[in-house]
Parts: sequence; structure tokens; C-alpha cells
Amino acid sequence: PPAKESKTALKPTTGELNLRLHANGTRKAHRHSRMGWQRMSPRSFALPIRSLQPDGGTVCCMDVVVQRVYQTLFREQTKRGTVVFRNSEAEALASKQYQVTLDSRREEISAKVMRKHQNTSSNKGTGFNRGASSRGLDTLDDDELYQAVISSNDPDALAHSLSDHKRNRLYKAMEQRRNDIATEIQVALESDEGCAARVVTQLFRMHLSDATVPSSPDFSNSQNTCVVTVWGCHEDTKRVFTEGRRLRLFNVHGANRSSAIS
Repeated sequence: PPAKESKTALKPTTGELNLRLHANGTRKAHRHSRMGWQRMSPRSFALPIRSLQPDGGTVCCMDVVVQRVYQTLFREQTKRGTVVFRNSEAEALASKQYQVTLDSRREEISAKVMRKHQNTSSNKGTGFNRGASSRGLDTLDDDELYQAVISSNDPDALAHSLSDHKRNRLYKAMEQRRNDIATEIQVALESDEGCAARVVTQLFRMHLSDATVPSSPDFSNSQNTCVVTVWGCHEDTKRVFTEGRRLRLFNVHGANRSSAIS
């Protein structure tokens, strides 16, 4: 088959991959450098911190030393759209208060749904004879059989007097009723504002310095340092960032604020 026509390297195309360049991920090449596909090594493009721009996009690689690790913060996005930051102690208290409120609302909603179904069963059961026997239940469907049994004078005795077939129908109706109640409770909980799940994200912050430049005692005011924030950081990841450790970070995103990278 004939070869495909060549295209201009940066010519826009529809429905194909796009090449996105960031200021923090590109550097001028020497005029004698070989162009085209390159076999990159982990040591390629280790950019110094002083050359990075806050709004310059993704940083391909940073060779840094962890100078200071700060306490974990918790960022909560409230239902009103506001943002609240808490430390570990305040977050533990807020989580406990939320759980107490959630349990209380669950009990209130569950009791309300149960009362509703009990009243419904009582109203439906008024048409059945409380002294009914198993012989008078032959023409009832599963739901009517359930209503007749629970509205009788002795539901347990009447249930045990049923035939195996009727008892299986009764158990099936009871299981369906429990599922209906559980589903209604779950729907009520999801629609209740007091039971809405909290949107909380962990923020792990640390102060980094350029590993290729000797650090100064006052590293916080140096152009060779920056603050990196890890969003949603797990405990296993935190153990990697210990003070004094040299690391290589890849695909770090620059944030548009003073000396902040996330």
C-alpha cells in the first residue's frame, strides 16, 4: 500500500493526538542536537527550582532535598461551597461530630420509615379477620398473606400452622418487605442534607531545596527552594518524604501563587 502523506510536525489535526508544551517542561536545544524521538533517561531535564515559573505548567523532573515537612492539613468542601482547613486534631473532632449527627439522623429516618410501614400494615390489616385460620388464606396473594398473618391475634402460631408452600410464600413476602424498607431508608438518607457525605482532602506540604545548590540556613527565603503540596496523600507516601532525603519528583504541576508548587 502507498505510504501515508507526511504532515507538518505541529500542524493541527482533527481527531488525533495533540502535543502540549509547558514552559516548565521545555528547554532550548543545542543547534547540533539530534531531533526526533529521544530515549529519555531519569536524569534528563532535572530542572533547577529557580528556573521554574508558577504558571508554567507541569515540571518534568526536579532533583530536590526535603528541608522541612509540615503537619497534614485537611481541606473540607462544605455544602454551601465554602472551604474549611483543619489540622489533625480539629479534623478528628469534626469527623466525630459528623458521625454523631449522622447516627442520630439515621435513627430518626429509620424510625419514621418503620412507623409509616406499620401504619400502612395496620390499615391494610383491618380487612382481615384477626382470628383467621390457615384455611381462609388460600385465595390471598403473597402481600395479602403477609398482612393477614401480622394482623392476626397470634402471628407466630398462624405462621407455624401454614403449609410449607404458604410458609415459603410468607417468608418471601417478609423478605420483600424488609428489602423495601431498607431501600426506602437508604433513599431517604441519600436525600437528607444532614446525611450528606463530607468532602475532605488531605494536604501534605513540604519545603524543598535544589539538590544541586548548597542549602543556606535561611532556606525559606531562597530562590532555590519551593513549597510542594501533595493532594490526597496516603500514609505510605508520607514516609517517603523525610527531612534531609534527596528525591527526584516527576510531573509536578506549578501553581499560580508565590513559591507554591502542587
